[in-house]
Amino acid sequence: MGKNKTTKIKKSKLKAKSLKPLQRIKRSFSHFYTNPLNRVIFKFSALLFAFYALWISPFFQQYIVANVAECYAQISGSILILLKYPVLVAGDTLGDINFSMSIKNGCDGIEAMAILLCGILVYPSQWKHKLSGLIVGSFILIFVNLFRIISLYFNGIYTPKLFDFMHTGFWQVMFIIIPLIIIFKWVSWIDQSK
Repeated sequence: MGKNKTTKIKKSKLKAKSLKPLQRIKRSFSHFYTNPLNRVIFKFSALLFAFYALWISPFFQQYIVANVAECYAQISGSILILLKYPVLVAGDTLGDINFSMSIKNGCDGIEAMAILLCGILVYPSQWKHKLSGLIVGSFILIFVNLFRIISLYFNGIYTPKLFDFMHTGFWQVMFIIIPLIIIFKWVSWIDQSK
């Protein structure tokens, strides 16, 4: 019996060696893809890759990113004016004589929205749950991004030494973590509603 197992193992190793590289990759991928978690991770990664392929295009940068940045500048400027801070808004820039800042790539919340969208789309659930997750999650991200922009404006005025840390250290990390938290909370909500 032990000898028979050894012979089978040797034959399977020889068979694996004789496979063409493309066949081995296909076989490995099929084995990887049978695991449900791996399937979700692969789909998520593929969708994010597709998003970034679109994101780097001049069309996306000119017509989506630029318009979203200007919209955030307008809304943030309006909120600051309501708070009695006389800011001016020009395109994607807002500020006054003491401090001004521009809303550029990374500050527009688009990448966080992409993480949210990809995570919700790949999770196996009903479309009504996906839609509710996207709507609620998007509103949360928009609200938090407005808070980020306004808080960065206040950092620029009152604590300029902290501005760079808050901008590139704290808020950039938070905008990776927050959509993931929203996705996990959404998944938990779906599991509880079953």
